[in-house]
Amino acid sequence: MIVIDTSVLSHAFHRRPVDVEPHKCVHALEQLISDEAELAIPGVVFQELMSGIKSAKQSDLLEESLDGFPLILASRGTHKLAARLVNTCRANGVATSSLDALIAATSIECDAQLFTTDTDFERVQECSELSLLNLS
Repeated sequence: MIVIDTSVLSHAFHRRPVDVEPHKCVHALEQLISDEAELAIPGVVFQELMSGIKSAKQSDLLEESLDGFPLILASRGTHKLAARLVNTCRANGVATSSLDALIAATSIECDAQLFTTDTDFERVQECSELSLLNLS
């Protein structure tokens, strides 16, 4: 399974002029979808994406676009693992946010790779069992 981070989906749904090439992660995501890879998004990523939408129409369109991705909801155990990740990272001199730790914990619990463009997760990976999707 591949868990998709906010950073990738933000690039995918970002409006850009037609003459501007999308971020390379967009092409990679399109390929994963085409290959029918098992993809999912954490509930907190869904929440981040839906936050700040200016109109109901935009919100409805985004939600409809996200409907194809299964949602992974965090359990008590996921939150406990996220807290341990924050503490372990801190003990190793790595700062991480609670939200990033929750996304990482979700990926770890699902034995999944995290698809992200956020380099902060590389430091989290050094302190944990987090597996990042490497597309190079």
